[in-house]
Order: sequence, then C-alpha cells, then structure tokens
Amino acid sequence: MAREDAFYGDIDTELMKWLNEDTSDKDVAPGEMPEEIRNTFGNLLDKYNTEGTTDIVGCLSEDEGLLNVLAKKKAEVLRVEKEDAAAKEIERAYTGLLDAHFKAAKVINPLGGFGKERLLKALEVLRKFESEYWPLMTRVTPNNLKVFHNLIPDEHYDDIMAGRKHALGAIRMKAGRSCCAGVAVYRIDVQTITMAPVIKLDWIYVAQDFRNRGVANMLMAELAGLALQNEETFISVNVNIPDDSDQEMRDEFEALEGFIRTWNFRLSVDAGRLFYINLESLKDNKYFSEQAEGVRSLSELGLGGRDMIQRFFRKSNKDYDDRMRIFAYEHQDFFDPDVSCAIVTGGVITALFLVHRYISGVYRYEIIRCSHNTDPIVFLQLLRHGYRSALAKGDGNGMLFGTFESAEGYMTVAKLIPDALILPQLAGVLVPPGLRDTVSGADWDKLRMEAGYK
Repeated sequence: MAREDAFYGDIDTELMKWLNEDTSDKDVAPGEMPEEIRNTFGNLLDKYNTEGTTDIVGCLSEDEGLLNVLAKKKAEVLRVEKEDAAAKEIERAYTGLLDAHFKAAKVINPLGGFGKERLLKALEVLRKFESEYWPLMTRVTPNNLKVFHNLIPDEHYDDIMAGRKHALGAIRMKAGRSCCAGVAVYRIDVQTITMAPVIKLDWIYVAQDFRNRGVANMLMAELAGLALQNEETFISVNVNIPDDSDQEMRDEFEALEGFIRTWNFRLSVDAGRLFYINLESLKDNKYFSEQAEGVRSLSELGLGGRDMIQRFFRKSNKDYDDRMRIFAYEHQDFFDPDVSCAIVTGGVITALFLVHRYISGVYRYEIIRCSHNTDPIVFLQLLRHGYRSALAKGDGNGMLFGTFESAEGYMTVAKLIPDALILPQLAGVLVPPGLRDTVSGADWDKLRMEAGYK
C-alpha cells in the first residue's frame, strides 16, 4: 500500500471506529464531540507529517459516503444539544422556585415554625418535579455507589459499601443524560447525653460542573427532611480547620463554613477529635521499637474472636445497643485481621484495637478500648502491635488516622506520639427550635408587615 493510501486507510478506520462507537457513556458534552473528531484525526495528520493540514473534512472530500455518515452524526449531536438546552430550561425554572423556598426556610430555622413550612413546601415541589420529569435526588446504595465514586473519599466509600453510613446523591442533566452532581454522606446516631437522635453529616460535595445550581441546598434540605420525620432529631457536622499553608484547602473550608452558616447551624470551635499519624515517623520513636507483648491479632483469635468481641462490648459498654452489636459483630470482616488486635486474659478480651485498612495502605482507627484499665501502657501495647503489623504488610509509609474517644486517649497519643497531627474542628449543630424560637407562617407575615414589607 502506498504511503498516501496508508494514510487514508488509517483515517477511514479511525473515523468509522468513532462513528460506530456508543458515545452515551462518554463524559463529554455533545458540542465537544466534533472537536474530539478534529483532535483524533489531527493526531493522525501529525503522524504522517502533513504540516499545515487541519481541514479534516477536506482530507476526506473524495469519500462522499463517509462524509454523509459524519453529517448524520453531527445532526444527532445538534439534536441532543437542543434537547439538553430545553431540559436545562425546565430544570432551571424548578430549581429557581426551590431556591426561593430554601432561602425562606433558612431565615430563622428550617426545622421549626415558618422555616419548617417552607422546607416541606420545597420538598413537595421537588417530588412534583421528579414525578413529572426526571429524578433530581437518589439514595446512594452499594448497588449504585460506583457511579458516585469520584465524589466520595475512600473512607466514606468503604463505610457505605459496608452499610455503616448512608448517602444521598444529587442528579443533573448534561449532554442529554443524567449525571452525578453531588453527594452527602451521613450517619444516624444517638447523642450520648440527651439520647436524642442525630444525623451526623460526614461529607457534602458538589462536582465542579454543577456548582452554583442549588445542588448543595437540595442535599441539605433532604437531610433536614429526614430530621423532620422525628421532631427531636438534629443535624451535626464537624469540619477540620486547615492551617494557612494550603490555600486551596482553606478556600474550600471557608466556602463550606459559609454554606453551613446559611442553614443556621450553631457553630463553635473545639480542640479537635481527629488525629493523623504518619507511620514513617514512628520508625525512630522509642516507644515503638520493641515487640508488643501479650497482644494477639484478630486473625490469631480465629472464629472464636467474633464471640469474644461481642462479649467485650457487652461488658465494657453501659450504652451497648443494636448499633454497637452490628458494629462489633456482623461487620468484623470490615477490620484488618492482622493490624486489629486484642489483649486476652483467661479467654476474655480486656483491651481491643480495631482498624480498617484502605486499599491505598492508609489505616483508620475505629476503636481502642479497655474494659477496666486506662493505663497508657495498655494503649501503647495495642498501638505498637498495629504499627509493627502495618510494617510487615509494607505500609510503613502509610497513615493512621482516627477519632479520640476520650480525654485519656487524647493525652496518650499526644504524649507517646508528639508528631501526631491534631487539627482543630469547626463543630455545628442544627437543632429544632424551642417553643420561644418557633415562628409560624402567620407570625412571619405579621413581622414582615410591621417591618414595612409587603
């Protein structure tokens, strides 16, 4: 085959391959597809050193059949673009109405009085839109979790897969198809002092292409709707406060803080409950150089370890309940069997360290607890075993992070591992208003009249 024939042969092959492709799963808008064609064949032109030739259609002008197929493909692109524009217009009208309701709901408190009325109205409008057009919200489950993967960090992804956390996903139309626009990850827990139900918001994120379109408000409104199903339920959020060295993280934090404030969360700053330990930094730590004595991994405990863990929680926790039973028993395979460990005396666990390992080699400490003894030496033995097991797995360059359960845990880590990073946190709660704080729709109208608004 001559050089020129080889060139056009490659052009034909590549073009027909693209034209016959199912492009429905491409993450590219229809208007970008002609540019994709140009780039593809531009690379071929460069390959054959035809400098200055950029008119791809001109290169194929002798092949009328191929040009007709290309023209049909372009017409399909334009049709989808037109339908996409119409869909966005419909969506924009409804989301504009929703934002008006959200703005009114957030003025005082979206969990009571006038705010509650507006919030419920917004959710009613949302359900009406979804029944007539297409879904804007969905529950994220292990069945559809993969499509939201790029919006959810690994730590939450694994928890959702194991059923330990829940998530809501926002959907928007783009290029004639539904796309994942945002996600909120949360837990349903019980406040330890008042025993009131609490929705703990662990993560809320909106994809770059869908920001400033009311997605975050819609996610928070759905969480507030869940809270309203039980009048005593409140919503809490804890966010690490980054230092000034990373401006991008600082900007993201300030944007999230501003958003939380618009929903009338009561905010405070505490010393921080999360700690981060670079395992490499423990290599020269005098407390971690020796072997851990009297500690056994979960894998060494075997099948009987499951029952031993359950009995440990029953004995050491006055607030033991079904949630703890599921956490400690049914999802034992969630914990790394080599790094997670226990101290066993007379066939009974007296201290326990449970750790989850991500594929990346990062570890998240889940719980470290003693049944009767808070001696730091006990904590050290458990931590030492976990560290040396991580080294044996080749994860010496990894990270261990987790949440302090008590002041003793905080002091122990701070003393034993001075290099541990402990970040302050912004804590927020959205609590149902008391009777004095409740403003009804009628009261709100009266207040507006007195203020001179129509």
